Amino acid sequence: MMTNSRTLRAGKLNEKILKLFIATGKEEILSLIGAFNIQCVLTPVLPTRCSEKF
Repeated sequence: MMTNSRTLRAGKLNEKILKLFIATGKEEILSLIGAFNIQCVLTPVLPTRCSEKF
């Protein structure tokens, strides 16, 4: 838990680290993330066209 708190205080929480913290499944980590109301950013996948024909 100490490492997680240091990461948050240092402002070094990025999407990759957040996913790693969530993947641990530890209740103390999940509650800390919930307490800070931290959410994963979902990057939308936009459709693109390779050609004008469908």
